[in-house]
Amino acid sequence: MGEFDWEGFDMVVDAFLQNRLARHNKMSVRLSKKYGILDPPTVDILPHSRRGKCCILGFYSRSDNKIYINKHYLGCINMNTQYREVLKHELMHALSYQRFGIGGHGKHFKDICKEFDLTRRAMARCN
Repeated sequence: MGEFDWEGFDMVVDAFLQNRLARHNKMSVRLSKKYGILDPPTVDILPHSRRGKCCILGFYSRSDNKIYINKHYLGCINMNTQYREVLKHELMHALSYQRFGIGGHGKHFKDICKEFDLTRRAMARCN
């Protein structure tokens, strides 16, 4: 048997993730319009997956207006269920910054989540 082609494998995985990112960016634009977000965040791959003991599924960066998604999560989730919840959660952070200039999971964030009937799962910060 020949040696495994890791370079070719990496290219296939990268192409798959780029395809997913393109789909997720379209979803971000659609949901941003629904929620009244003036400047829809783009979606990119999170360069790390943990903060302390907590696995990070997504992160909104105000400085570059991006939603970063954990690449391990990005590659294996069902687009119509868990990912939507993570994306909605991060979009609520973007909207909180847009409306109030603050982030976090405080009162403004929770009020915005309730305004758009987000599930308790989408409002949670770390499972």
